[in-house]
Amino acid sequence: MPIRVPDELPAVNALRNENIFVMTSTRANIQNIRPLKVLLPQPNAKEDRNRKPV
Repeated sequence: MPIRVPDELPAVNALRNENIFVMTSTRANIQNIRPLKVLLPQPNAKEDRNRKPV
């Protein structure tokens, strides 16, 4: 999966030198790259006191 970075960011060349596939914003806009949405649940979250157990 490529890393999308702004065109003018100096890290682009550093990442490419480390063999990390970098896609500039210009190229990503042309290819219609969509953001990945991720949901991370909280394993230690307190349960709602009004919620009945299932």
